[in-house]
Amino acid sequence: MVHTAATPVPFPHRTQLGAAILCLFLGCSSSAPDCVDTACNQETSDDMDPSITIVTPEDGDVVPLTLDEDGCRLEVSVTVEVKNFTLREPNDNAQPDAGHWHLAVDGGLFKPLTSEVGQLPVIFGVPGDIVGINADLRNDLHEPLDQFPDWKDRIEVVLGDPPTGTCD
Repeated sequence: MVHTAATPVPFPHRTQLGAAILCLFLGCSSSAPDCVDTACNQETSDDMDPSITIVTPEDGDVVPLTLDEDGCRLEVSVTVEVKNFTLREPNDNAQPDAGHWHLAVDGGLFKPLTSEVGQLPVIFGVPGDIVGINADLRNDLHEPLDQFPDWKDRIEVVLGDPPTGTCD
């Protein structure tokens, strides 16, 4: 049966037609019914946005403090997971999907990093203190990627006992 402007399209066919049109606009390659069920196999923009998540330590952990390589300063080690973002050395070509991340401990310094693991000296605090650890994505010009919802993460940890040893 051929439908013309004067012939109404039966309801089930209109649903499939609407799904097919929707999938064409979204760039779907599968058939219309499957396309609707799988959201056209397209990721949402939130799934494609750059993001950073602190993996270790976890929020509320008692973090062991370690001595830096000189054995003089206490530091905390942090591991992050970065998605949809390329970690690289800073340069003059700022892009929203490439750059570095900043690691900061409350009351202390921040450090730009280009790998998913970083250490930072703990300047203030004694064992038992609760401190915040912050990680945020930055472009090559050190500008925050605050246009994205998950551009930063923060946890609070309890400072553990320092190892024994002294600075020579």
